[in-house]
Amino acid sequence: MLCKKTKCSLVSFSFILILTFLFFSGNAQQNPGISLYSLNTAYLNPASVGFNGESHAQIHYRNQWTQYQSSYDGSGNLGTQIASLSLGFKDSPLGAGLLYMNDLTPSGVGLQFIRTQLAYHLEVGSGTLSVGTQIGLSSRSFDGKVFRVREPNDPLANELSGKSIAKSSLDLGLGLMYSREKWSLGASLDHLNAPTFAFLSPDAQTKLVSVLSVNGNANLDLSEQIVLNPFTQLRVYQGQLLLDVGMRIEFAKMFWVGGNFRTDDAFAGMLGFSVWKKKIDFGYAIDQTFSNQTIKAPLSHEFFIRFNLPSIGLKFKSNKPLPINTPRFKIN
Repeated sequence: MLCKKTKCSLVSFSFILILTFLFFSGNAQQNPGISLYSLNTAYLNPASVGFNGESHAQIHYRNQWTQYQSSYDGSGNLGTQIASLSLGFKDSPLGAGLLYMNDLTPSGVGLQFIRTQLAYHLEVGSGTLSVGTQIGLSSRSFDGKVFRVREPNDPLANELSGKSIAKSSLDLGLGLMYSREKWSLGASLDHLNAPTFAFLSPDAQTKLVSVLSVNGNANLDLSEQIVLNPFTQLRVYQGQLLLDVGMRIEFAKMFWVGGNFRTDDAFAGMLGFSVWKKKIDFGYAIDQTFSNQTIKAPLSHEFFIRFNLPSIGLKFKSNKPLPINTPRFKIN
C-alpha cells in the first residue's frame, strides 16, 4: 500500500514538473553548449544521477573556436570545464551528485556553477521514473582589466574599471526522466528561480533566466557486437528552438564513433573508447562551424574522461539484536 502511495505521489509530482517546464519554457537562455552532452548526463539532467546504482567521476573540457582571435577583447580561448561526481547506492532508489562548471571568454566575462544533485528512481510499469533536483550557487565574474564596455552609458563601466568582480546567487533546478531497457526520455529546467546578481548600481543587475532542455536516446542492437545509439537534445534559446541530433555506433562495447548536427551552428565528429575492463572511458569531439564563419574560428575541440566507480552500499542500524555465537549454542 505504501509503495502504491509512493508511486502515485511521484507520478503526481512528475505531472507538476511537466507543467512547470511548460510554464518556464518561453523565457529560456542557453547554458554553455557541449557536443558530448549525451555522455555527460549529470550536466544534462539531475534526474540521471545514480541511475541503475551506477557511480562515476567525470572531467569534461571544451575549447570553443580554437585559435579564435578577438579584435577588441582580451586574449585567450572561449572554454568550458565541467567536473562531476555521480553516486549510485546498492538496494536504494536514491542517487546523489556534485557538479562544477566554469565558462570563460576573452572578453573578461565568466559564468560558474557549483551544485549538489539528488535523484529518486522508482520502477513504474516496465520502466523507471526518475525525479531529480539540484541546488547550489551560480556566479558571474567580470575582469575589468579586459572587459570592453560596449555602451558608453553601461552602469557596470565605473564599477568594473580595472577591477575583478564576482557575484553569486542561489540557483535551483529540476529534472524528470523515464527510462526503459532500450530508450530514455528526459526534461530538465535549470535556473528555476532566475538567479540575480546585484552590483552597486541597481541598473547593473543581471540574471540567469530559466533554461529548458528535453533530451532522449535509444540503444538499437544491430548484432551481438554492434549497437546503434541515436540521441537528441532540444533547447529553447532566445525564443528559438535549438535542436541537436546525433548518433554513435558502438563496437564490442569497447569503441565507438559518431557524429552530431546542431542547428544553425556546427557539425561534429566524435569517437571514444574504454580501457581497464571499462573502468575508464575516453571521448573526443571536433566541431566544424558553418554559421557566421567570418566572426568565428572554424573548429572547436572537446575531451572527456570518466572513471566508473563501484556502487555504494547503504547500511542502516537495526533494532533487532544480533545473534551471539558460542562454541555450542547460538543465542538469539
